[in-house]
Amino acid sequence: MINHTSICLFFLFITFSLPICAQEYHTSMDVRLFHTPKWVTIAGKPTVYYELHLTNFAADTLQIVGLAISQGSDSRHLRSFTADALASQMAMKGADNLACLSPGSAAVVYLELELALVAGRPPDLLNHRFIYEKTVAGKQESRTMDGPAVSVSAALAVTLGAPLNGGPWIAVSSPVWERGHRRVFYTQNGQARIPGRFAIDFLLLDNQGKLAMDDQDSLTNWFGFGVDVLAVADATVVSCRNDFHESNTLSAHTQPTAEQATGNYICLRINSGTYVFYEHLKLGSLRVELGQQVKKGEVIASLGFTGQTSQPHLHFHVADAPSALGAEGLPFTFEAFELLGSFPDVSKLGRAPWIPNNDNQTKMLFDERPGSNTVIRFD
Repeated sequence: MINHTSICLFFLFITFSLPICAQEYHTSMDVRLFHTPKWVTIAGKPTVYYELHLTNFAADTLQIVGLAISQGSDSRHLRSFTADALASQMAMKGADNLACLSPGSAAVVYLELELALVAGRPPDLLNHRFIYEKTVAGKQESRTMDGPAVSVSAALAVTLGAPLNGGPWIAVSSPVWERGHRRVFYTQNGQARIPGRFAIDFLLLDNQGKLAMDDQDSLTNWFGFGVDVLAVADATVVSCRNDFHESNTLSAHTQPTAEQATGNYICLRINSGTYVFYEHLKLGSLRVELGQQVKKGEVIASLGFTGQTSQPHLHFHVADAPSALGAEGLPFTFEAFELLGSFPDVSKLGRAPWIPNNDNQTKMLFDERPGSNTVIRFD
């Protein structure tokens, strides 16, 4: 008769008697994604914005020397960053070398990628491989670390009507500006978010690129000041403000705190997860009130000069919650607009003409987000 108890004890003895081959531990970073990205069409190409949050919990200093990104389950190469290129994509408070993580430090890698289409669709997965160095016994050792695999939402970006009439409007935005909307975190209730990830500031120009007639200090001389602001969809007003002080001149303006950065504003709910923000609106210009239903194309306010701003303009962004600073910014497209040209050097905005398209012809674009610092017209 077979003694099953004896057999089990024998194998148990053998198992615990065998030498255990422990895996070698390599110091690495903690890399996390806090917001699932969604792609949007910019300049005719599917594009995704997202951030990787890096933390060094180890006792060693880690020098990041490269990042390779591939797409899809078969890991087709998409883009690589050298140490210098990667440093320009990173932000870390109080650091001289942005690609160097000292013990206990953290950083953010801001990524904006043009995706390659597969079977007419953008990929649903992005893979990451970091290359980094650490010092061991006075020598630099190179390591690689895979992760994370980032899922790209298959949901389409919300498509909206025009927020303004006519033009030319410059769509001021850039993902590389250190203090631009795309790179500014706000922390509320213990969570950091980027509400302006896809925000655009709209300023009205003339054909010579000027922003105002004669004396720019007077608000009434600005071409955009007081123009109609439009509802971009059938929606519900979920919050607004109409009594924020507005000076008569640029020189008399005082900058408020971040909590009051919006100035006079309107927040529209399109659906339970999509909210549209209009900020810096003219004092007393709101034509809507809390809870009101609005129709796409309806005039809801006037462009103004209130809140945290240096010139009259419309700040426009879409987010996943009805909080100006406590929500994640979402991508969006406009149903249609004309691409007139661009303004490559915004430091000369108002003092130099904008640049027409290469063929000097306007281009009608549909279901796209305006590219950085492009000049457009809404019909």
